[in-house]
Amino acid sequence: MFSRSSLPAALLASSSIVVPAQAVTLADAEGSYQALQRFYNESIGLWIPSDRPGGGTRPIVRARSGEKGGCFADDVPGLTVIADLAAIDGGVKAQSESVFGNTFREAQLYNLQMQKALTVFSANTCRIDDDEGWWALAWIAAYDVTGNWQYLATAESIFEDMKAAAGTTPCGGLIWWDKSHTYVNAIANELFLDVAAHLANRGGNRATYYLSWAQKQWAAFKASGMINDQNTINDGLNITTCKNNGQ
Repeated sequence: MFSRSSLPAALLASSSIVVPAQAVTLADAEGSYQALQRFYNESIGLWIPSDRPGGGTRPIVRARSGEKGGCFADDVPGLTVIADLAAIDGGVKAQSESVFGNTFREAQLYNLQMQKALTVFSANTCRIDDDEGWWALAWIAAYDVTGNWQYLATAESIFEDMKAAAGTTPCGGLIWWDKSHTYVNAIANELFLDVAAHLANRGGNRATYYLSWAQKQWAAFKASGMINDQNTINDGLNITTCKNNGQ
């Protein structure tokens, strides 16, 4: 099984980490949470202020999910970071459950309006596979805090859609970055591995199933050539040659 518990120790043992003179406190994190929530638009369940300068409902940060078919994955860090804080802060946890529930409900309706598709979390809307992966991890984090099985089931459903792309690229067992099959990149495949590993630790009687997929995905990714000679990871592959594109 994959474990988080040994990761901090391993990082400390393998690298020279400079501890800041003034460590971040829980109060600092709570202040950041309050600042973040000033951007939360309850009417759509996303971190898109309704009163931003110039009007409009464009999210604070847009990246690839701003491309046609993206599903507002730039809002996922807001959901995930709240879950991370709620796991150690009872006051934030009490508030977070309403945020999770509201986003689960309203973001889907907003995406229906914006994308003319079914739900923000489904294969019919997320045309970008890494967007799906970010949402899956966010709902797993929300499940960890709340125990709400709807959130875990959503992550499992997203995983199944990502899994459908496994082995359909010309480059081994990897998945595509997008549903239009234009690119094979690192982040989508890393996220597929990450979601599988997370679900393996929470999958109950399906743990072995998810672990098997995590192991298969790691083998495919390790052999893909995206990990270069310096043991850093490049952006993706040339889909004609399936060689590292050097980006």
